[in-house]
Amino acid sequence: MSILIPGKDVPRPTHLLDAGEQLIWWDRPNPKEYALKEASIFKALFLLLFTAFGAGVTWSEFHAGTYFWLFGLILVVAPLFCLAEPIWRYQKAPRVQYLLTDRRAVIATDRSVKSVALNRIDFVELDRGEGGVGDVLFIVEQVKDAEGETITNRDGFVGIADAEKVERELRRLQQLALS
Repeated sequence: MSILIPGKDVPRPTHLLDAGEQLIWWDRPNPKEYALKEASIFKALFLLLFTAFGAGVTWSEFHAGTYFWLFGLILVVAPLFCLAEPIWRYQKAPRVQYLLTDRRAVIATDRSVKSVALNRIDFVELDRGEGGVGDVLFIVEQVKDAEGETITNRDGFVGIADAEKVERELRRLQQLALS
């Protein structure tokens, strides 16, 4: 029997269930925690420094009368888009929905549904935050970067309340699926 309580003010996502599948838990991420998951002060400082450099190039080349200032403009705009990522993630959080069923774990957004069968989950990792909010990671994705090097991304239920309980329930359901 599940010890989890579904998310408050989150409608029951029955449209995402397969026939005969039992919904155990569902919720949405905490927008603040979801937004700050990928953010770091070092990344922000680097991007601000890069933006300042780009602004300097743009300013000096504009006053020199060359068209090289257009290149400098790219050096200003690109880091600003990167700095805005937490804002975009904050706005995306209400459109993300997490589900845990008797058969699978699901991450649904307005554009995609990522589903992992419980018997196919290789690891479950808990990343505790403050006040019981944390991350339950269980998806490993190998992607190639621009240089062709492999990068490992971990994903799962990010920024959820009662993360410890969700992690325990996911492990329990995973054991049932494997037996």
